[in-house]
Amino acid sequence: LDSIASRDDFPSNVPKFVYALMHMHRKHPEAPWIFLSGCDTYVVPENLALSLEGLDPSHKLLVGGHPGVINGERFLSGGAGIALSNGFVRALAPQACLLLSEWIEVEGPRLQCSPCSDVTFAFFARRLGATTVTRPCFFAFWPQYYSLPPEGGGGEAGVLPEGCRGFLP
Repeated sequence: LDSIASRDDFPSNVPKFVYALMHMHRKHPEAPWIFLSGCDTYVVPENLALSLEGLDPSHKLLVGGHPGVINGERFLSGGAGIALSNGFVRALAPQACLLLSEWIEVEGPRLQCSPCSDVTFAFFARRLGATTVTRPCFFAFWPQYYSLPPEGGGGEAGVLPEGCRGFLP
């Protein structure tokens, strides 16, 4: 796994995400949540905190936005980022290398999805008996994007989910 993670290519992103997650957990073992996102994800930290309110971080939770399905497997779309509870990360830590190997060698090829880090974390959640939670205000773009007219103009503007209106920066 170290040889995969040390490469500088697209398939190496899943091991890098997992290694980074384990590093963050070692440095901050009491952090209630760890949020993973791509470099192009728009995050308003205060809104993220509001989205996680009411959830118990000691439970094994994987929290994100709109779900997707690939080859029959449901996952939380990573485009909007994914929040992992302390309970999830604590359960993953002792099994991370084993589950990562299983993903790289078996599950990723079976689903024809590699690297697919968001699908990888959904696989981890299933193996750990974790709960996936969909929150309506996890956006891949800035919130106002969803209230713009469709590309080309002339159309009716999209509408933000009701609970997200107060989340605008």
